[in-house]
Amino acid sequence: MLEYNAHVEWSTRKDIDDDIVTALEGYSPAVSRSPRGWVESWFSVPATDLRQAFTTSLALAQRAVPGVDVLSVEVLPTDEFDARNGVGGPVASQTVGVPEAAAQLGVTVQAIRARLANGTLQGRREGRDWRIPVSALEAAPAGRKPRPRPRPMPSSK
Repeated sequence: MLEYNAHVEWSTRKDIDDDIVTALEGYSPAVSRSPRGWVESWFSVPATDLRQAFTTSLALAQRAVPGVDVLSVEVLPTDEFDARNGVGGPVASQTVGVPEAAAQLGVTVQAIRARLANGTLQGRREGRDWRIPVSALEAAPAGRKPRPRPRPMPSSK
């Protein structure tokens, strides 16, 4: 039995992340938003070959979100998935949580969650937590700098 990683996109932008994590429990799911705002998930699937991994991944995706069309399914052997995502190599991908992202961008935690929800900040759901690639933060606009307050004029007495 080999290990494969599946990437699935559904044709919805609704907040169904917890439903997907629950439905795919046991397959190590991570849920986030695609660049176009669609719900997407990565998960692991044991299979004897690529055909079985794809068929299993599609069936799991359809069962995880009944009544919502699956837009795409991509399946890779885990070693290829890891290599494409810098896992285990010299350029391992680094991520931060929501509080760290907020501090780095100089915005509130709520602002980071809003950006994740509307797709303007890339991130992925790992269980109930968000993981945000450091590279996405480098490309994200920082918070507004506060305008200096005008100083009161000294009174002439």
